[in-house]
Amino acid sequence: MQRAMGQLGRLGLWAFAMPLLISSIVHAADAETKAEAKQTKKHDWTANVKLGAALGWNFARDVVGALSGDAFNLGGQFGGDITYAKNKHEWRNELSLLEAFTKTPIFDDFFKSSDMLRYHQTYIYNFLDWLGAYGEFKLQASVFAGEDIRPKAIDYQITDAAGGTTTQNADRLALTTPFKPLMLTEELGLRARAVQEKYANLNFKVAGAANEIFADGQRVITDATDVLIKVKTLVDVQQVGPAVGVYFKGATWEDRIHYHASAEAMLPLWENIALDPGKTVWDNMDTDFEVGAAFQFLPWLGLEWNFSAMRIPAIVDKYQLQNMLLLTANLAQTF
Repeated sequence: MQRAMGQLGRLGLWAFAMPLLISSIVHAADAETKAEAKQTKKHDWTANVKLGAALGWNFARDVVGALSGDAFNLGGQFGGDITYAKNKHEWRNELSLLEAFTKTPIFDDFFKSSDMLRYHQTYIYNFLDWLGAYGEFKLQASVFAGEDIRPKAIDYQITDAAGGTTTQNADRLALTTPFKPLMLTEELGLRARAVQEKYANLNFKVAGAANEIFADGQRVITDATDVLIKVKTLVDVQQVGPAVGVYFKGATWEDRIHYHASAEAMLPLWENIALDPGKTVWDNMDTDFEVGAAFQFLPWLGLEWNFSAMRIPAIVDKYQLQNMLLLTANLAQTF
């Protein structure tokens, strides 16, 4: 399985299809002569805010093959960006928060099923229409504490950072604290626009990158059976290496349908932790894939679907998958 994951990561380095999650900059023409009465104003600043919500409820009683009781699914999304663009300079700031909670007849409490906070800040100097140098800072974390919950007590085999193991029998186990693991990324590199049309916008990047993952003392499940759950204790990780990315987005049908996809990969040529026996640096490559689509019923109201698959072997050598369908309200402002 690990070999297959490594191969998938390598394929992801070359087979990209991806998006930019921020709105395009509005360009206006300058007045050409004093005789022309109209002069178009160029908006240097653009701001957008998006709110989304998902709600599901089901009740069953004495239904053959179904659990009796209430089942709830609650989810929400916030997204916002502020962009400054003038002459050859672009400064982008993006903030997003995705949360989802679930309650089933088996458990009395709600437990989280999605929890992702992201912040990106990017500066781009466009020395050509299609090519620019950029610097970027990224932050990613979970907002709430995480735990594993089971319908009955089970054995947890916990491996600490030194390699020692202990066993704990319980029906729940604390895994993470608020805002941990916290992942910071810094990048310096080049961005290129290969295609720039309304229906298809394709961008590439190549950069040098550094990751800092603050995860000391946090826990992650590495394997689970009906009788035993294996848990790994994490440590802080630092990584340095090259990064690449491809971003695709577009719109059609009078701007009512929007679609996007993206893929990013970072090869950690240096890490502060040793590679697992039998692994190469390619097996430790970080990858992040996203794909989504949105349909606008009204200029301010739409339906949005997003899917993401992220793999960071230094944390857990599995793809972390998230899939959500949301009703969204959109607000936009230029100034």
